[in-house]
Amino acid sequence: MTNIRPLNIQDIETLDDDIRLINKRQKFQIKYFSGYAALVIIGSTWAYFKIDSGNFWVWVFTSIGFFVAGLWGFLEMFLEDNKALKRIEWLKNENKVISIIVKSTDYIEIPEHEDEGDYFLFQLLDNKILYFGGQEFTTSDTFPNSNFEIVIARDPKNKIVLLNKYDFGDKISPKIKLTKSQSIKLSDKQIEEIQKQDVVVREFATFITGDINEIKIVDKADT
Repeated sequence: MTNIRPLNIQDIETLDDDIRLINKRQKFQIKYFSGYAALVIIGSTWAYFKIDSGNFWVWVFTSIGFFVAGLWGFLEMFLEDNKALKRIEWLKNENKVISIIVKSTDYIEIPEHEDEGDYFLFQLLDNKILYFGGQEFTTSDTFPNSNFEIVIARDPKNKIVLLNKYDFGDKISPKIKLTKSQSIKLSDKQIEEIQKQDVVVREFATFITGDINEIKIVDKADT
């Protein structure tokens, strides 16, 4: 089920990979903006002297406009990446993640629809079902499997800092696999259960009461 644990080696490696990716992206952003700024200066200067040197202020404001537009885009991406780096630093200091460990061989698979990713309902003990999915949980050579862990971490502003899945078990096949024309219909009680759970976490994984054999399967055309 769900518990809180400290960061492990895999988590730290994932975060360090994210840091390297962000640093690499920021270096590219700096080079790109430097090239863009130089191109604006060279291009506008050439246009002023070669095309129309009689409209000085038009040239000035046009050059400034292009420069500011590029600067705005650069700062927006660069500062957003800085925030991501601070979130990672915060998580490393906080040293806590939400861990959902699943050990089960019975599940329903809901195929991807409109790039939303695959969704799954795994039967757990005590008449509980883990309902999760998305682009982070697509089927592969190793997943779904009989033993895996979902790790979620967020900052104080509820921004996701870490979302990962670690596979430990053997690859398994679904007990029930829906077609692309089918969907599931949860009971009012199950929907109420989902609504009471953590707003951020339930975007990726949620627990409901029930048995996957009793989940109602309907045609999308009838819903």
